Amino acid sequence: SRLGVKIEIVPVSHETKVPILATGEADISIAPLSVTPKRQEVVDFIVYSTSSLCFFGLADNPKIKDLKSVDDLNSPDLTMAYFTGTPPETWAPTRFPKMVLKGVAGSGANAPVEEIMAKRADVAPIDNVAWPQLAKQVPGLMVFPLGDDCLKSNEMGTDVGMAVDKADTVFRDW
Repeated sequence: SRLGVKIEIVPVSHETKVPILATGEADISIAPLSVTPKRQEVVDFIVYSTSSLCFFGLADNPKIKDLKSVDDLNSPDLTMAYFTGTPPETWAPTRFPKMVLKGVAGSGANAPVEEIMAKRADVAPIDNVAWPQLAKQVPGLMVFPLGDDCLKSNEMGTDVGMAVDKADTVFRDW
């Protein structure tokens, strides 16, 4: 109302948050969006937070149950599932060059829990602030960094914000 415009809400997926801005079909993405150099080529950001990752898997998975650190996950014997079109897709190969990486379609969840529960992957990334809720909802999981250290994780530390069409400088500056 302060801008004097009517709001129209447009549902998007992980894959369409940025393209919908670039095509002018939307003015702003209020969904949390990680700031990446590639995205900054297309949109401007209004940063309001930071995010980092933890990695979770089944606690009884013999491949991970005795591991002690995130570094221990860099093994060709482990598979990590991640949502395609999200920052881990380009970051994970540099952090875990030995690990088998598996992109899956987004499900609307915070992380590809289905892949872990179905044992199609050993670990998956999750925003560190989303981990405590997932741990309550899905018993039998473990996380790296271990325990409460997940909340202090610096893995893939990233600014998070709303994205604005680069052509809409008036809205961005406001």
